[in-house]
Amino acid sequence: TSSVASLPFRKFVSFQYPDEWKKFSSSMRQCNDFKDFSDSELILHNSRINSEIKDEGDREKASEALKNLSEFLRDKKIHESPGIYYSILRADGDGIGSFIDKISKEKKSVDINRTFSKTLSQFSKEAGNLIESYGGYPVYTGGDDVLAFLPLGNAVQCSEALSGLFRDILKSGLKDFIPDDDIPTMSAGIAVVHHLSSLDDSLKLSAKAESEAKSVAGKNALCIILSKRGGSDISVKGSFNDTSRTADMNDLPALISEYIELFRDGSVPFGLPYELRELKTTLSGIEKKSVEAESNDTFEKIMESETERILKQKNITSDVIEKMKGMMDGKSPDSIDNYINLLIMARFFASETGSYPDGDGE
Repeated sequence: TSSVASLPFRKFVSFQYPDEWKKFSSSMRQCNDFKDFSDSELILHNSRINSEIKDEGDREKASEALKNLSEFLRDKKIHESPGIYYSILRADGDGIGSFIDKISKEKKSVDINRTFSKTLSQFSKEAGNLIESYGGYPVYTGGDDVLAFLPLGNAVQCSEALSGLFRDILKSGLKDFIPDDDIPTMSAGIAVVHHLSSLDDSLKLSAKAESEAKSVAGKNALCIILSKRGGSDISVKGSFNDTSRTADMNDLPALISEYIELFRDGSVPFGLPYELRELKTTLSGIEKKSVEAESNDTFEKIMESETERILKQKNITSDVIEKMKGMMDGKSPDSIDNYINLLIMARFFASETGSYPDGDGE
């Protein structure tokens, strides 16, 4: 799990500074526990030294190698460090059991079932390759089920690509039997966890995220649960891009990507999500009737006006204000919570995924 969390950093350093990386990896392999390790297996976190290295002398060598690499990067004015969070992705076809029951009643059920089985087998093979193309490690790809470990910055895009791949392969494979509109979709859950967290707990969290995605009406959905050390879990859920929907969180991957960039370029202040959450919590904690009676306005209108006041105080551009208000005005408390959690999630990704690429380091 630590190697998955640190993958973007490792690729960046090895690509940009190959000589220094070679020097580092050679030093690490002087430790008996690492002498036969590949580059991807070498530890990049000081917190792993005591648990991974038995010999005291080798621990000192590893500490020195990590220190030298850190100092080299600091001299180059590079302040990035190995990631400490990674993602566990689970994906599963929507309503596959019902779909199989339905096609089994068709006149050509034997041919359809045989073709469907071959189609799922094709997806399983291509899914593994797709996950690897995002720097991930496929743990299991069987039929319509997927389990994978991915670097933090790649998981959302990978989930969207998997959903698209699933639909495309099924549409192509079953085109002689099933109309496109009747082809099953795929939903996914992502758990964002600390690299030192219990793997068992982290896997359970990913299963919970998948279950939450399956609870979205119409499915074809994504749920992300962020589990920060020392804090409460935060979740956001919505659909993958679906032109037939007008839901608040349609095309959740695109929304997250958009807000990540707004945080990174300074268009949205990093403290804003927590101010909005505090406002929502404060208003929710006051008796609704008393608030409305005192202000002669509806509870929802008070939330809207206070939100607009906070946004304007932050010198946020008018187009961004209108976008954010559109996601909150007139919405239910649950929808507002989901949107605020989206902002918190995007803020986290913006700060934790680093300024270097998550892919090839190019």
